[in-house]
Amino acid sequence: MVVSSSEAAEIKVGSGTLHSRSPQYRAEITRSFARAQRLVDSLIGIPVRPHFELYVADTKSEFDSLTGGAAPDWGGAVTMPSLGRIVIKTPALGQQEKSLGELVAHEYAHIALHHAVGGPPPRWLDEGFAMLVATEWRFEDYIALASANLFHQLIPLAEIERVNALDAGQAQVAYAECYAVVTHFFEQYGASSFRMVLAELRAGRNQNMALRRAIGVDMHGFQVEAFTAIDARFSFLGAFVDSNVFWMALAGLTVAGFVAARLRRRRRLRESEEEERRDRLAEGALWTEPTDTTPEDGA
Repeated sequence: MVVSSSEAAEIKVGSGTLHSRSPQYRAEITRSFARAQRLVDSLIGIPVRPHFELYVADTKSEFDSLTGGAAPDWGGAVTMPSLGRIVIKTPALGQQEKSLGELVAHEYAHIALHHAVGGPPPRWLDEGFAMLVATEWRFEDYIALASANLFHQLIPLAEIERVNALDAGQAQVAYAECYAVVTHFFEQYGASSFRMVLAELRAGRNQNMALRRAIGVDMHGFQVEAFTAIDARFSFLGAFVDSNVFWMALAGLTVAGFVAARLRRRRRLRESEEEERRDRLAEGALWTEPTDTTPEDGA
C-alpha cells in the first residue's frame, strides 16, 4: 500500500516528495534534508538529484505495508533505491534511538549514493557514507566497536552485506564499523579518492578493482589497513587519548562522584540522627526518677 494524497499531505522536498499525516514533523524533515543534500553534494563532488518518495509511517502496520515487511525489528527506517522509496517510522512509535533528522539524512544518503554509482554500492561503503552524512556517532557506538575489537569480533567487510539479518547488538557493531572504515578512508585518502572509487563503481567495476584503481590496494589490503586503524583508535586505552571520549568519561565520573558524595552525606546524616536519638533516650532513662513502691509505715 502506498499512502495516497487524500490520506497524507504531499510536500516537495528537493527532488523528492514527502508524504506525511503529521504536520509537526515536516519542518524538521525539510531542514534535515536540506543539510544532508548539501553534505552529499560536497562529498560526492557533483549535485546529486535523485527522485524519491519519502513516507512517514504513523503505525507499524503502515510501515510494514510500505516496506513489504522486509525491515528488521530494530530498524527505524528503510530505503528501497530501486523503487525510489524511503519509509521512516514516526517518532511517536518510540522504537528507534535515532532522531527523525538523523533518519532522514541517513536514508537520503543511501538514495543519493545509489544514484551516483548507478546501482547498489558495497554495503560497508553505503552504510558508512550514510552514517557520515547523518553524523551518527554516540558513546555507545564507541563502546560497541571497542568491545568488538578487544574480543576480535570485528565483522569482515564482505559480510556487512547481510547486516539486515543480524540482531540489534551485532547490527550496532556493523554500523559503527562501517562509519569507522569510511571515516578512515576520507582521513587517509581524501574526498578525491572517494570520488574515484564511485567513478570506478559507476563504470561497472567491482569493489576490489575500484579500490585498486583509486588507492592502489585491493579489498583485502584495505580491510587490513582499516582494521589496524580501528585497533589503534577504538581501543579502551585509546578512549583516554580521544579528547571527546575523555571529556565524556570525565563528565560521567564527575556526575557519579557527585551522586556518591550526596549518598554518603545522607548516610552520615541518618547515622548522626540515629546516634542523637539514642543519646536522648539514654539521657531520659538516666534522669527519670524510679517509682517508689515501698509501703508507708503503719500500714
